[in-house]
Amino acid sequence: FRHYGFYENYFLDQASRIRDAVDCQVVYVGGACSNEGFAELMARGFDFIQLGRALLSDPDLPLQARENPGFRSRCLHCNECVATIEHPRGVHCTRFSDQTSRV
Repeated sequence: FRHYGFYENYFLDQASRIRDAVDCQVVYVGGACSNEGFAELMARGFDFIQLGRALLSDPDLPLQARENPGFRSRCLHCNECVATIEHPRGVHCTRFSDQTSRV
């Protein structure tokens, strides 16, 4: 894969313009992976937050976020999970495949 630099909430500007242009609930999609990032999105008026790669590396992410105010997903944003889409086990994190809780 080509390297794309990661920063949390990377579609925030574009998603904010869409949210401002429509009269319905809006789901934010794009790199949310920490309590700080979640709070920023909610403060900016998003109704829901879609979780993808962060949830693959931390299946108990909602519990961890609730229990740890400074929570940040262990997802490295390496995109290796994309290559597992057709894996017999299904899409999964290749770095943290034990899928054990960190709480």
